[in-house]
Amino acid sequence: MRGSGRVVKPSRAILLAGLLAIVAAEIGLRVLTSADSRWNVRLGAAREFDPIAGFRNKPGYELAPGIRTNALGYQAPQPLRVAPPSGVRRAIFLGDSNSVMPTIGAYPQQVEALLDAELPGEIEVVNAAVPGYSSDNARNLFEHELSRFEGDYFFVYLGWNDLGQFGPEGLPYKRQATGYQVTPVQRVLSSIYLLRYAFLMPSMLDRERETFDRPLDAREQKIYGDYRPTHFERNLRQILSLAKRRYPHVFVMNLATITNADPTPSELQRAHFPRGMGKNMRKLDLLVRHYNDSVAVVAREQGVSLIDLHAAFDSREARETFTDSCHMNRAGAARVARLIADEIGALEQTRVRDLARPAADS
Repeated sequence: MRGSGRVVKPSRAILLAGLLAIVAAEIGLRVLTSADSRWNVRLGAAREFDPIAGFRNKPGYELAPGIRTNALGYQAPQPLRVAPPSGVRRAIFLGDSNSVMPTIGAYPQQVEALLDAELPGEIEVVNAAVPGYSSDNARNLFEHELSRFEGDYFFVYLGWNDLGQFGPEGLPYKRQATGYQVTPVQRVLSSIYLLRYAFLMPSMLDRERETFDRPLDAREQKIYGDYRPTHFERNLRQILSLAKRRYPHVFVMNLATITNADPTPSELQRAHFPRGMGKNMRKLDLLVRHYNDSVAVVAREQGVSLIDLHAAFDSREARETFTDSCHMNRAGAARVARLIADEIGALEQTRVRDLARPAADS
């Protein structure tokens, strides 16, 4: 009672109940949201847990009318045999959501349609891309499963999820897991799932802000200027190194994007951002360029062909096909498909000429 001078202390039962509630919440978050949990609710309806790759597309899942994954979760023939049918050339695609969206009309689908019109029945497409894949997920899937399938053409389009998760202002607990340096305080907060919301709250508030474009201040210039996506480079290098041993023709694509040095109001409105950037398009544009520099370095080092998607979309007309910072509509996917189909078509013409030459010489 007020005025009695007595302080009512919470009972041990209440304290114990509170402690148990905190422990239960911590365990629940680890079970339901950890990337290593098969009960991760964030995977959604179209994906499932995978002990090696982390997650994958669900097998036999209807992504859209007439588009269903095979027994491995790929958009590919069912059953998918190790070797393509006799007389058929196979093109394999490894990537993230940019290789499966739009669901109807994604660029691998359009590549298959273009080549089927030019080379009827001669090209088979295997699209093993999974929305949400970082270079970690993709490398594990490729090394442990996808690379056992024979093929003639191999294409890699990765980087957006690495950029979003492991950029210089990304969530510390994700950066820490891939070897980037974090502060001792960030390390402590990252080890407790309940405290991770301390990192998420500012990002949630950023979603309500307007997108803007302004030069970086001195602190931001330091953070972004010193950043190099070494983790992405390492994984991409391993993927391409193995791909060269498995396939005659290997291609890597750099990042196409809506970001640019002089964005229009429409481009600013459509752009979306990784956590921590504060919706400054200048940061995202710089980060994309860092990743594309890494793609170029690794492609040159590995001696594989680079398809320059960034240049292909470096115009206001081309950027109108973006639905956000990186995903395209069907018209944008058609641009990518045409570039790839032209590469394959030229190589197929060369192959046919080379096969015919000995007969002509004799």
